[in-house]
Amino acid sequence: TTMMMTNRFCLAIVALCCSSWAAVAFQPLSGVSVKSVKDPTAPAVDIGDWLSTGKNFFVFGTYAADFNAIEYGQRLRYYWPRLQEEKGFDKCAFLLSCQPEAAQKLAEEVDLPDSIELYFDNTGEAARKFGVERGWLPENEDVNPFLKLFGMLWGLGAWATLPAVIGGYIGNPFVPQPWITDALAVGQKKGRWP
Repeated sequence: TTMMMTNRFCLAIVALCCSSWAAVAFQPLSGVSVKSVKDPTAPAVDIGDWLSTGKNFFVFGTYAADFNAIEYGQRLRYYWPRLQEEKGFDKCAFLLSCQPEAAQKLAEEVDLPDSIELYFDNTGEAARKFGVERGWLPENEDVNPFLKLFGMLWGLGAWATLPAVIGGYIGNPFVPQPWITDALAVGQKKGRWP
């Protein structure tokens, strides 16, 4: 299953991966290495190898301060225990395009459990190898970045940006979102509100 949401820099991709099809579906990620936030000095981890063992869940996030990445972290916090128990997943990883300190800060803010492996890739290589879109006119430096952002908002360079953004603001009243209540409780416990 793949879910895509657009933001200023790229599409954030959530990928479920089971070992039965990982070797074929994620072949472009073979040889792509990322570093552990827990120990940035440890040897890099090959995503293809990581995905090839067991029933695993891998989340490609954006940069750590992006609301999409924050919401993915909040959802992971809430749903990961259920995915382990109800769906039998073995491992979960969350990859962020940032420095390790920023990824660690996000993990602390959303109270991400230690059972979720946290990785960083400050080059964006892993996301590009996975086929992440870089937005509208990514190579054109003559176009103002804010104009590019506005173009992306209206769907230029990435399909269905505007509906995803609007849905993010107004929510879906027909589907319960219990992770939101959990995220609010974490925020209150950490003193962010009221």
